[in-house]
Amino acid sequence: MIFTDQPFPDRLALASAAGYRAFEFWDWKNKDLTALAAIAADLGMSVTAFSGHRETAMANPADKDAFRQEIQRSLDVAVKLGARNLMLLTDRLQANGSAAPLPEHLSAAEKMESTANALMTASELAQGSGVVMVLEPLNTKVDHPGYFMNGSGHGFALVRQMASPRAKLLYDAYHMAMMGEDVCAVVKANMDWIGHVHVADMPGRHEPGTGVIDYAQFRETLRNRGYQGSVGMEFSPALDHKTAAESAWRLFQ
Repeated sequence: MIFTDQPFPDRLALASAAGYRAFEFWDWKNKDLTALAAIAADLGMSVTAFSGHRETAMANPADKDAFRQEIQRSLDVAVKLGARNLMLLTDRLQANGSAAPLPEHLSAAEKMESTANALMTASELAQGSGVVMVLEPLNTKVDHPGYFMNGSGHGFALVRQMASPRAKLLYDAYHMAMMGEDVCAVVKANMDWIGHVHVADMPGRHEPGTGVIDYAQFRETLRNRGYQGSVGMEFSPALDHKTAAESAWRLFQ
C-alpha cells in the first residue's frame, strides 16, 4: 500500500531507506519470488507476512479441500522466503474489497465452525515450519462489506481454544477501531493470542497520526505487554509516501 507508484521489487529499497528491515505483501502469485528474495537479501530485509489464500474462504465448508491445497502451496513459499506469518481471512475478497457471497443456507454457527476447522487445518500443516497462521478480522463498515469475522472477540476465542503456537490473531487496529473496539484495552487483555499487528489511522486508513487513534498509547501498550512481533504498515499515505513511511517508522521504532 506504500510506494505504489513503483514496481513492487523497487519498493523494498525505498522502505529500507526509510528505516524498515522487514516487509509484507498480499498475493505471492503475481510476484517474481526469486528476484524478490535476492533483493531482500541484498538489503538485509526479511519477510514478515503475506496472504496465505486469495481464492478460498475459511467460512465456507465447501472450500475445505481447496483451502488446504492453497495453504500448502503458500506454506511452501513461506518456508522458501523465510516468512514468519501467513495471513488468513474468513472470506474471499472481491476486487472492491467486499466479501464474495457465501451460500445463503449457511448459518453463522456453520461459518464459525468452518473457520475453526480451516484454522486447525492450516496450523497443523504449519507444524515444524516456523510459520504462524494469523487470522485477521476486518471492518464491514467501510472497507469489507459482508466479511464474516468483523470483530476480534470470536477470533480470540478460536485461537484460545486451539491453544496452538501456530495459530494466532492478526490484530489490525484500524479495522477494529472502525468496528468500535477500544484497541488498547483489547491488546492488554489478549496479548498472548496476538501474532501480528497492522496499523492505519481512522478515518481514512492513512498513516498513524492523521486520525483519532492514539497510536502513542497503542505503541506503549504493545511494549508494556511485551509484544515481540512486527507492526505492519497497512495504510494508504495521506502525505507523500516517503514522508508517511518515515513518520510511521519513527513512531514505532
